[in-house]
Formats: sequence, C-alpha cells, structure tokens
Amino acid sequence: MSVMVTVSIAIAVAIVAVTVLIAIRLGQRAVALQREATSHARRLQPLLEELGDEAAVTQTELTHLQDRLARLRSGPAATTSPVDHGGERPDGN
Repeated sequence: MSVMVTVSIAIAVAIVAVTVLIAIRLGQRAVALQREATSHARRLQPLLEELGDEAAVTQTELTHLQDRLARLRSGPAATTSPVDHGGERPDGN
C-alpha cells in the first residue's frame, strides 16, 4: 500500500511539474507576443497619423468640391441651356 501511495504522489508531483512548465512557457509566449504587438503598434502609429491627416485634407477638398458643385447647380447655368446667354455659350464662344 505504501508503494502505491508513493507512486501516486510521484505521479501527482509530475503532473503538477508539467503543468507549471506549460504555464511558464505560455507566459513567456504571451510576453513575447505582447512585445511584438507593441513593436507593431509603434511602427503603425505614424502611418495611422499620416492617414488621418490625409483623410482630413481629402475631406476638406471634398467639402470644397461639394460647395462648388452646389454653387454651379444653383447658378444661372443650372436653369438655362448652354446657348441661352444671348447667343454666347458659357465657355465664352
């Protein structure tokens, strides 16, 4: 009976040791992945800021173009034909 208890304890200790080793390895891998993610984030941050700046400029340009289009649509050319300016086309010919 004593041998069975000793073997059972040895098996339990081995299981705990393997579990601890697996946990340590997983922890090391998690730390490595965190470092890698931080490194990627540091490299991507300037690119994201640049994209944000470009998006803001593009939005400003788009708003400007929409304003111009609205003015063109509401101007005299929107209600008259191209030759209905005393025989003169809007392009001056």
